[in-house]
Order: sequence, then C-alpha cells, then structure tokens
Amino acid sequence: MPSYESCGWTPLRSTLPTRLGVDLVGIAARFTHYVKDGNPDSPGTFFVNSMRDWFNSMWKLLAE
Repeated sequence: MPSYESCGWTPLRSTLPTRLGVDLVGIAARFTHYVKDGNPDSPGTFFVNSMRDWFNSMWKLLAE
C-alpha cells in the first residue's frame, strides 16, 4: 500500500479498474512541418502517409 505525506487531505481510492497509460512519444516530441502534395514520391507525401499509418497502428494497438 502506498504511503502519503500528510498535506491536510485524504487521497481518494477509486473503485474503477486500473488502466495502463502509454506515452507513445513523450514530452520531448517535436513538431514537424511536411505537406502532402500530389506527388506520391515526394518527401512530404511519404512522411505524412508514414506518420498517419504509424498513428493509426498505435490507436489500433491501444484499442485491443
């Protein structure tokens, strides 16, 4: 059982089941700027498609 420092309040204990939280990228994630254009072989289109596929695969994994 975890211990708590006295700070004037009593922590509540949830009756809900515990869920695992997953931080896929982390606080140091960087923003990027790529544009998907009409050329399927351009770096921007490749990057945007790759990141969308990765994002969708992570949601699918978490939904299992």
